[in-house]
Amino acid sequence: MPDEPADKTDEKVVAFDSSLVRKLQNDLTHIRQDRSEIIEGSRLYWQRVQVVHEAVIMLHDAATLSDAVQILQDDAARLLGFDAINLIYERQVDDKIGANSAFFRPIPSFMVNAAFAATEYHVIEDRAQLESLFPEQSAQMAFAICLPIKTGNRRGALVMANRDAQYLSLGQALEPYVFLARCIERLGRQWLKS
Repeated sequence: MPDEPADKTDEKVVAFDSSLVRKLQNDLTHIRQDRSEIIEGSRLYWQRVQVVHEAVIMLHDAATLSDAVQILQDDAARLLGFDAINLIYERQVDDKIGANSAFFRPIPSFMVNAAFAATEYHVIEDRAQLESLFPEQSAQMAFAICLPIKTGNRRGALVMANRDAQYLSLGQALEPYVFLARCIERLGRQWLKS
């Protein structure tokens, strides 16, 4: 087998080198994109943790359930970047008419089963379920995060809705909102007594 001319061999080496350089450049671009996504995701997560902590501090100022709902719907919704927040507590048969009565309501049927209560959160996109949670605004909402809560023997949920379907698109963790729901469970003991 005759040897290839030197210039042909040089062309193959140059072609191989160019191919390797392109591959390394592509790998480097992907690594930089992955790194940017990790940094951005981490930044968003810690921002979310910070605003949830601020919301919990605000809720400590609530003396009554009415105060807590007002803080959640006005200040916390804006702070957390949601378009609407509801705090739902179930109505019980032995409830007497009182200051908190306006805040008690039947739990929507899809929230009644044990599997719902056993999970820390649910992302709801079903139009009928959104309608049961936000009757006046359901057509505008793209999704809601529903966090089951239990204060004493009363079940409920913290429900936060957003019009922007892309709000959770970066795969952001929802644990800070779970923390908020656990705090509301504990703070709710004093609100339900008032």
